[in-house]
Amino acid sequence: MANRIQIQTALQKPYDRILFGKEVLSPVFGSCFNLSSSAVPASVQPNKSEQAVIQSVSIYGTINLEDGTEITCYEINLQPSVRIEHSKVAIQRYVRKLLTAGQIALVNFIAPQNKKVWRLTLVAKDSELTEQGIKEKTTHAKRYTYLLGPSETCKTAAERFESLSTEKQITFQALVNAFSVEKLSKAFFDEYTLHYQKFCDYLQESNFRKSVFKITIPANATKEEKDKACKPIRDFVKKLLGRIVFLYFVQKKGWMGASDTQYKDGLTDFIKQLFKQSGGNDAFYSTWLTVLFFETLNKERNNDDFKMPDGKKVKVPFLNGGLFDKEDHDEHILTFKSKLFHHPDFEDTLLTEKNKDNARGFLDFLDAFNFTVHEDSPDDHTVAVDPEMLGHIFENLLEDNKDKGAFYTPKEIVHYMCQESLTEYLTTHLSKEYTVYKEIGNAQVELFGNETKTGQLKMVEQLGDKALNRDDVAFIVKHKDISHLTKAQLKKIDVLLDTVKICDPAIGSGAFPMGLLQEIHAIKEVIAYELQQTWKPADVKENIIQNSVYGVDIEKGAVDIARLRFWLSLVVDEEKPRALPNLDYKIVVGDSLVSKFEDEIIEIDWEIKEGTQGNLFGNENVLKRQALLKKITAKQSEYFHATNKKKLAAEIRNLKIDILINQLELMINTKGLEKKPTESGKKAAAQMELWLQTQSWKNTISKLQRVKQNKEESFEHFDWKLDFPEVLNPYLVNGNAGFDIVIANPPYIDSETMVSTGQDELREYLSSKMSFCKGNWDIYIAFFDMGFHFLNQNGNLVYITPDKWISKPFGYELRKQLKKNFNKIAEAGRKVFQTAKVDSIITFINKAESDYLGIDKFSDNSIQNLGNILKSNLTEPFAFDWLFSPHVDLLRSFDSLPHRFIEYGECENACATSDAYKLKEYLKDIKPNDFNPDLHFKVINTGTISKYVSRWGISEMTYLKDKSNPTKKYKYLTPVVDKKKFIKGFNNSYSEKSQKPKIIIKGLTLLDACLDYYAEIIPGKSTLIITKDEINADDLYAILGIINSKLPLFYIKEKYRGSSYNQGVNFNTDMINNLPIPKIQDKVRGQFKSFSKYLIHLLEREIDDVKYQLMPTYFEQIIDGMVYELYFPELIKKHKREIIQHLGELPEFTDKMSDGQKMKICKTIFNRLNDREHAVRVNLFYMSSIPEIAIIEGKNENN
Repeated sequence: MANRIQIQTALQKPYDRILFGKEVLSPVFGSCFNLSSSAVPASVQPNKSEQAVIQSVSIYGTINLEDGTEITCYEINLQPSVRIEHSKVAIQRYVRKLLTAGQIALVNFIAPQNKKVWRLTLVAKDSELTEQGIKEKTTHAKRYTYLLGPSETCKTAAERFESLSTEKQITFQALVNAFSVEKLSKAFFDEYTLHYQKFCDYLQESNFRKSVFKITIPANATKEEKDKACKPIRDFVKKLLGRIVFLYFVQKKGWMGASDTQYKDGLTDFIKQLFKQSGGNDAFYSTWLTVLFFETLNKERNNDDFKMPDGKKVKVPFLNGGLFDKEDHDEHILTFKSKLFHHPDFEDTLLTEKNKDNARGFLDFLDAFNFTVHEDSPDDHTVAVDPEMLGHIFENLLEDNKDKGAFYTPKEIVHYMCQESLTEYLTTHLSKEYTVYKEIGNAQVELFGNETKTGQLKMVEQLGDKALNRDDVAFIVKHKDISHLTKAQLKKIDVLLDTVKICDPAIGSGAFPMGLLQEIHAIKEVIAYELQQTWKPADVKENIIQNSVYGVDIEKGAVDIARLRFWLSLVVDEEKPRALPNLDYKIVVGDSLVSKFEDEIIEIDWEIKEGTQGNLFGNENVLKRQALLKKITAKQSEYFHATNKKKLAAEIRNLKIDILINQLELMINTKGLEKKPTESGKKAAAQMELWLQTQSWKNTISKLQRVKQNKEESFEHFDWKLDFPEVLNPYLVNGNAGFDIVIANPPYIDSETMVSTGQDELREYLSSKMSFCKGNWDIYIAFFDMGFHFLNQNGNLVYITPDKWISKPFGYELRKQLKKNFNKIAEAGRKVFQTAKVDSIITFINKAESDYLGIDKFSDNSIQNLGNILKSNLTEPFAFDWLFSPHVDLLRSFDSLPHRFIEYGECENACATSDAYKLKEYLKDIKPNDFNPDLHFKVINTGTISKYVSRWGISEMTYLKDKSNPTKKYKYLTPVVDKKKFIKGFNNSYSEKSQKPKIIIKGLTLLDACLDYYAEIIPGKSTLIITKDEINADDLYAILGIINSKLPLFYIKEKYRGSSYNQGVNFNTDMINNLPIPKIQDKVRGQFKSFSKYLIHLLEREIDDVKYQLMPTYFEQIIDGMVYELYFPELIKKHKREIIQHLGELPEFTDKMSDGQKMKICKTIFNRLNDREHAVRVNLFYMSSIPEIAIIEGKNENN
């Protein structure tokens, strides 16, 4: 067995292949590892271009695991001047050639120029390497990497390898677990959160709460009130810990405490050294960290000097950027208990919920992990803390994230969305010069059969010297393989990548813009490699950020995190430190949906016309506005690299105030009403509203003038066309304003939550301004509206949201209005978000219209294409959820039937919500024998409805929770209401419906329906009903049998997947009324009626005779068979499984019959039809051998 300490010591030594084999691999793998006496050159050697990066490749051993897995151990030495982060393209291409299909390798990557760190990488090709093992799926080589050597802690690797050596059998799965990034991510996240809470608790319990943060908490304050009051403390702690963690990434570069400004020998444990040299006392923050933050990293100094506590002068760079700008609370002196940072007695003891006092400090915790500034792609996984992981942590710490409906998007989803949106952008723009096509024929046939082939597109035309289809563009984006393109094509793509405009209107931790940055950067790298251009990764990234990236979030903390991640992305590629760019005007704090100033919505009309051509004042205004907007654009661009930030920010602030005043004055002059109306009537009311609006504009101008004059007063205002004028403002962008890509995970706040949190006015305002926001819309609908209208003519939008809008009424306007613009929808499912229990969908929308809609499904971190649909096949109400059913062909066959259920009986809601609550006042329980149909109505709800009969008097009914005490429930066994009082108290349709014969349908989960033939029952909340007049009441029996059969439930569950609830469905009237149904002959209708009556009789009583206890089940099977024959007549005939023609005579019940006589009829029918040789029994037995019916029955193995 390997020893953790010994392994850690070995891994921290300078790299030596022989020692690594003997001191690490041999103790861990034992006899499974074979160390060669000398390294053997690899069979596949690097080509000429790869030799510029790779010096030598050799095999030094093999590992034969106990499950039969063979692993080859390689050593790859890079060229002396090469950094692996800057040469990934050549290295990855070589590794692809090196590994044969399904082969697994352990590779030591050695960079001669950096002796302090080397990489140990587990690689598998042509099978997907996951933490669940190897999946047989063609992919790029997956790489899981440890950073090892003298500059690394190597703790995680040592712990994992020790654990691996103790396995009873070392399998490949066990080896994958040893390289697990997920385990490290969770461990880091869990403990980071606890350290954050400790810092917060310390400040909240200290005198600083009052003296610095000005927080006073009354003695009787609730927990919620305390939490709300202490938010400034939590914001401060987030920023403090974020700054420290940022420096842990920076010190990994060797930039902190270097001996000279070449920054090649900085201390990789600089922060810990600073703490220890300072004496490790309570003044560490106030005396040293504040100086480091605000007077060093944020300030230009001669020779970058910084004086350590021991008096030694070292070099610390000026980083600029804004992360170390002073904020309000940074002006005060604060002290922290030293043990919050470092606990010498418990340096290696994890902080847990149960062990908060005798545990390591925050710096000890950070020291236990490896840090890497490189954000991994899905093919690359470094077992270390990376900026993406940090984004996950900070996003989860954001205030009220769940209340705001913000949830962290998994990396695989981000990757998919970014690649698809970039593919669409490139395809759209390449098609302007060349014909880029997509073959859609095969997918159509798979999804809908041959009938939709008419008018299929299938074009192959030249792109330069070669044909290029959309799949080729997707291949370039996904695999970064451009080997088949010409130089002209490469240059065109390179230019397109330089000019793309990207925006995330709910940026959170910055995952999507960061993902697109990585995608663009990676493609530009392979292009530079192919064109043999000089590659300057940091410059390229900075240009992408400056020219392409825009983001907005209502939460300042989110904006801080996003900016931090972009700064870290630049740090990774810099050889030497240089001032970071200022992102204040690229990633901004603001409300994406409304523009506010001092908590009032300001609606600026940027499209307003100036009046007549001779209006000199108007022309001057146009020129003035254009000049101001150009100045704003120029100064915001200048600010990106500015060091005189305060002066420049003040100038930009005043320019924005000037243009707002100018625009408001124009609105007053062209649209306003100066004189207060004195008349009355409808016209005067409209004039009064306009006059009040004019006064509001004037009031806003006064406020803006006041803010401008008071230089110290903050100006907090966000307006899309003012803050990003070079992209969106019509005065600057002629003809094609807007973004190329809008990408986001918008908030998930539903209508009920918005109303309960006091956002009624916002809902009313957005409903009046946004055409998609109709009905009980959730907030992401407004983001769809805003995002679509901020696309340019060729732009594309991609959002991940809950899937309810694809079928619910509140999504109707979105579906209807953008039907021609939807490009693709991808089902992401419920498991995507760990903290949000919602079924999610990814939606792709283009500004340009198209004829086809792509259908994808995201499952097990991979995408399955389900096909394409002609949009002309989508009809009112344009629901999309059924398209994800694996049984689309079956649904379409049902939909082709000529009739709908409403023709046989209209389904309605039983009652309004207000009626349901009012009914509660009338309810009472009685003894079962006291029920009198002349005096009472029975009451049932969803919990007391079963197939064919109600459960009244058998099962307890829970009816509505007490609003004042939600935990209190009212239960009734035999609930009734007084008949006369009910009819008098409910003088509406509820009363009328209750007095009619009716079918009552359970509205939740199951499609169970019972019959109230004698109009004795009042249906409660959430139920549905089908009523008939007394003269036609017998028709209800036939309808009842069909509703309770298996086929309608199957159809509705598959057709309305977006309405799923606990494996069932929230049924509504449209689902029942629009149920396709064949024409039913009178004779068949009579047969359904008979079996429904038999079932009601049997289910209302106990059957003592064991021989006949299966009668109800058998009769239900017969009804199922009859329904199948109605829907699949040709199929049933082909397989010779007819039921209806073999039923024979079915005696009717009459009112004069006794229960015994009725039971005798049921037994006679049962004995006849259940005979072993009877065609009905035989055909029912083999019915599910028909594939379509097996699917409905849930007996198909692919169901």
